[in-house]
Amino acid sequence: MDFLTFANRVCQECVDHAAIRGVTIAVVVLDSTFSHAASMRMDGAYASAFALARSKAWTALNFGTSTAAMADRVEPARGAMIAATEPNLLFLGGGDVLSHGGIVVGAVGVSGGTAAEDIDIVARGIGSTLR
Repeated sequence: MDFLTFANRVCQECVDHAAIRGVTIAVVVLDSTFSHAASMRMDGAYASAFALARSKAWTALNFGTSTAAMADRVEPARGAMIAATEPNLLFLGGGDVLSHGGIVVGAVGVSGGTAAEDIDIVARGIGSTLR
């Protein structure tokens, strides 16, 4: 399957899982070059959700790990200083890498729910797509 097809499936799975939970989200998938590959924004999602989802995907791709893991590692004051230097970074749960054969091929970010909801929606979206 090509990356665009995969990215659109990840977006749709995230939206489907969000709908089941009653959460309105935006989801963004970036490819390995940090380029926009796919996105969706549910009716009723906050206007800011798209930008936050993109930043979560960008952060996950930059560090090669989930934003939840980064949020646990980075103290809030230090995270704010880092983000001031690189405004694409966002240390909130809801972003994760997309891997194929152990190689990071992109990342997905979700925003609209609580951090716990966004983390769960990303995990379920990726997991459902890889089945």
